[in-house]
Amino acid sequence: MPAAHENRALASAGARVAMTTSSDARHPVENIIDGNIKTFWMTTGLYPQELVVSFPAPVAVTKIIVTSTKVAHWTADVSAHEKPHHFERLATQDVEDSDQGLQITTLSLPKADSLARHVRLGATKGHGPFASVHKVAVYGNEPGMMVPTPPPPTAAASGGG
Repeated sequence: MPAAHENRALASAGARVAMTTSSDARHPVENIIDGNIKTFWMTTGLYPQELVVSFPAPVAVTKIIVTSTKVAHWTADVSAHEKPHHFERLATQDVEDSDQGLQITTLSLPKADSLARHVRLGATKGHGPFASVHKVAVYGNEPGMMVPTPPPPTAAASGGG
């Protein structure tokens, strides 16, 4: 079980890829959760391309980082349900083309600690006909592990009359 704020989207942490819109036997989608940046999932063309990463238990998502090539726009949705349905949009982000290599995109989340049992990522546009996804990292805590906010300091009681 990963510690707080570690990548929850790893096969070794119990994550699995529940769905994808395309597959390539030479570059399977499971490569995105194997922890190896040198392996990847290759799309088969046409956009949008989507994938769903499912976790063994709910995660309070604090950050999502996607390592890819040739993706022009990402969307991220979350579902807290047992099965991957009724997703809510969490983030959308344009991505600059990186002719030099990998794109490392940290998705800007509007609120921290969005509860997710499933994260759906969508590559809605590309900088070319094909894209690759090398790694998906979803950071967060188990909901019971969230650190509570300390109460505000109390004013000293005044002796009064």
